[in-house]
Amino acid sequence: MKTIAIIITFVILSVPVWAENKELQQAIEGSLLKLHTAETLDQARDAVNMLERISLAAPDTWQIHYHYAYGNILLSFRESDAGVKDQLLDKAEASIQKGKQADGDPAELLTLQAFVYQARISADGSRAMQYSDKARNTLGRALEINPDNPRALFLNGQNIFHTPKAFGGGSHNALPWFEKSVKNFRSNTSASAIDPSWGEEAAQAMLQQCKVVEKQ
Repeated sequence: MKTIAIIITFVILSVPVWAENKELQQAIEGSLLKLHTAETLDQARDAVNMLERISLAAPDTWQIHYHYAYGNILLSFRESDAGVKDQLLDKAEASIQKGKQADGDPAELLTLQAFVYQARISADGSRAMQYSDKARNTLGRALEINPDNPRALFLNGQNIFHTPKAFGGGSHNALPWFEKSVKNFRSNTSASAIDPSWGEEAAQAMLQQCKVVEKQ
């Protein structure tokens, strides 16, 4: 953690030259670890602020814009105020656009955009139909580009799981998506150590939940 603290200090004080990808990787991993293990809202906010500072130091690296957007999405789920949730999701969308401008992976960025739409429902449940449709369409585009993306498969399963059975949703129809997602997570290899890697544990949890529901 001392190494991470030194790296973040450099980010705060100046714009460093990342001599090797290792330093950037350590900074991102340290920030994401802090975000995922945060016990309080303030700790989660600090982690997202760290990701923002790294993004300012590495503006041409699409992955850090991705991770900053991802951090804002997760933070939105922890906030209780609907207006604050939407503000965080606005920041996430702006960062996704920066990731596109930095020639980021289109399938990953579309998947993250769909995650934003799903998070918008958390901010205001009355717009579930609107944003569920947007998430489905965006995930469809992501899966056209990369049918094996485990995060896109997982989020599509989530969308189906939370859709009423009368409209083709429910655990039975979501199950195959979670199965394929978990399978692809296990066989997935990233081109870079700082590429997106989240979602496997959540996909496994949803897979087990669907199996339990189907046995009832």
